[in-house]
Amino acid sequence: MDRQAWLMKAIDILRHDFRRIGETVPEEISVFPNWPIDNYLRDYLGVCIQYRLSSRYEVYIIPLIDNGLRVLEVLVHELVHCVVGGRDGHGKQFQRVAMAIGLNSTRSHSLEILSERLREVEQILGTYPEEI
Repeated sequence: MDRQAWLMKAIDILRHDFRRIGETVPEEISVFPNWPIDNYLRDYLGVCIQYRLSSRYEVYIIPLIDNGLRVLEVLVHELVHCVVGGRDGHGKQFQRVAMAIGLNSTRSHSLEILSERLREVEQILGTYPEEI
């Protein structure tokens, strides 16, 4: 399994966690373990891009992270962006959903209960694949 397949399986598993808090992860999500633009996003760990007038999203995770748990934290942060839509940024809706799912507000760090769940998810998925 490559990184992209690992991330897609992670999204499938995490959909249940979002449903548990009353939120729905959009169906049309593509996820990539690379950057869409080299320099513009170099200070970010992940980014969520929503296509205008669409429910289609692309999530990018910085390829330099090789720790599966950290990748999952960043992925959950980006999924919160997908759930609330691109227009909210790190506003009130984002903060509400982030806290409900177990993130530490706008940061991509999980609180203990989410950390435990992400360790379970990582065990299901196996080790985060090496970059090719």
